[in-house]
Amino acid sequence: MIRSRYILLVIVLLGCGLPGYGQPFFDLLNARKLMGPGSLGSPSAGRNLRSEYDLLAVNVPVPLQKSPSRTLVLAPYADRWLVNATDSNLALRGYGIPVNLLWSLDSSRWELLTSVIFRWNAFEATLRDPSQYGMAVMLGKRYSNNLRLRYGIYANREYFGRWVLPLLGVDWTWKNGTRVFGILPASLTWERHLSKHWYHGFTYRSATTSYRIPENRYLRINETQFGAFVDFYPLPFLAVNAEAGHSLFRNCRAGLVDTRGLDVPVRDTWYLRFGISIRKRLDR
Repeated sequence: MIRSRYILLVIVLLGCGLPGYGQPFFDLLNARKLMGPGSLGSPSAGRNLRSEYDLLAVNVPVPLQKSPSRTLVLAPYADRWLVNATDSNLALRGYGIPVNLLWSLDSSRWELLTSVIFRWNAFEATLRDPSQYGMAVMLGKRYSNNLRLRYGIYANREYFGRWVLPLLGVDWTWKNGTRVFGILPASLTWERHLSKHWYHGFTYRSATTSYRIPENRYLRINETQFGAFVDFYPLPFLAVNAEAGHSLFRNCRAGLVDTRGLDVPVRDTWYLRFGISIRKRLDR
């Protein structure tokens, strides 16, 4: 019975990337909410769910050296998954403290990012829960004023085992106010500058995460999202975001910690996402 309750957490997933890296802006404070229907089970006998995801994240840059530049970025965050079904409600909580160090090399043509990530993901998580540790290293090169590429690797100790991914970052500016940026395979965004106050575009996200649940078990969620968004800047430092899209290739597994687990039948669905950020754009 306990296991079946946690399977209800099969819902849309919003992944978090490396804070402030691989994008033309830096969010000092970011709050967002994702909502959408969901379903569990086969198409003919599934259960309908309503899910919500809340995130509050802070990025604190600490300059360590001016030339060549050395910057420490502390990026604590807290998130919550809430799933409402006809007969029960369930919440998973997570906390994270990524510690990032950005080095400028060779007169800013080359840059190096090292990141250590401390995470606590569990049912009603507290800082006493078993934690997950991860790291990322990325080396970036500016090929021209309009193109910068980054190469790296990400590794994390998830509850289902070790998780390692190669990373490819891109930041490509076109002449008509269009920009393509992101860190693959986690995210890629096509953004167009419409006016002083408006941006719009399309975005892709893909993420894998896991949560500790009772009886020494875990829930793993793999999610890919495609969406269209609009950003409104009522003030130069304030961004309001709205996005709508659909999930693809959703896959979930549940099992004992450090085992492969079993597949959970889920279906893709639509989602809505809203956010507000205190933001410093780097392209103005």
